[in-house]
Amino acid sequence: MKKQWKIIAALGLSLSLLMSSTALAAHPKGYWPYLSAFNNAKTANNQAQMITTGNKLLQYYQNLPLDSDVASIRYNVNYANYPIYEKQGNYVKAKEALQQVATNGNYLGFKDAVTMANERMRKISPNAQVYALTNTSAPYYGAKHEPKNGTLYGRVWTEQNDSAAQNEAIVSFYIEIGQNAADYERFIAP
Repeated sequence: MKKQWKIIAALGLSLSLLMSSTALAAHPKGYWPYLSAFNNAKTANNQAQMITTGNKLLQYYQNLPLDSDVASIRYNVNYANYPIYEKQGNYVKAKEALQQVATNGNYLGFKDAVTMANERMRKISPNAQVYALTNTSAPYYGAKHEPKNGTLYGRVWTEQNDSAAQNEAIVSFYIEIGQNAADYERFIAP
């Protein structure tokens, strides 16, 4: 009976060692100083060090195949650092970090984080609109004060320029909390 327990204990110990070595095998050898440095910078809220140590940690993990350990490191570093890049006005790096949050968050099943990352990327992505000079005339709709060609001019309505707004082609109204949009009906209806 003692011999059976020894065999069972030996098998259990062997199995647990095998499982723990498999879990640790996903991280490259020597990762701990990089992770520790990043975590220390994050705890101290030292944003410059978070960027520096985070980049070193990401570089250390860059050529590894994606698994839950690698995705977790990449996700956590990029999630912590994208707001720093945004604050610095470095939207290219912020967008790269957010892309990694989305990719690794998707792998880890973090649906809310993926949605947030995609929305942040959409918000910080500059959308340039290009206007070209042309000789063709714009469409004419026959609206009051609309020029047959050229530019529409207008102003923002205020009580001080109330009567002058009657002759403008475009008038904007900013309605503050507590005001009623119906108060501007005399301008909007015509």
